[in-house]
Amino acid sequence: MTTNAHTPTPWEVGDLDHNGQRIVRGEHIEICTCWHHCVGSIEREMEANAAFIVRAVNAHEELVAALRETRDQFEVEYRGDRISCVGHASDGLRKVVGILDAALAKLEASS
Repeated sequence: MTTNAHTPTPWEVGDLDHNGQRIVRGEHIEICTCWHHCVGSIEREMEANAAFIVRAVNAHEELVAALRETRDQFEVEYRGDRISCVGHASDGLRKVVGILDAALAKLEASS
């Protein structure tokens, strides 16, 4: 089975379409349209939804990398359904906290 790749990131919140709906787009393609049905409070929610979609998509690869880097900080030993840390767990934990703090700071800055 062939899996098609998604539109490359970064995505952005684009202009309003001819119906006044907010567009989420890649470099050369409209990805989705967020609707609001001409109600003021729902229009603000539409804008927030479009921004949230873009933040989530653009952060995805970096979050996966942060999780992998976090996981790599620990030497673990599997014994059946049990797992134990081996090596210098406290050093690994300090590195993990740094990785997670950096990822969270970047995400919170973009919201």
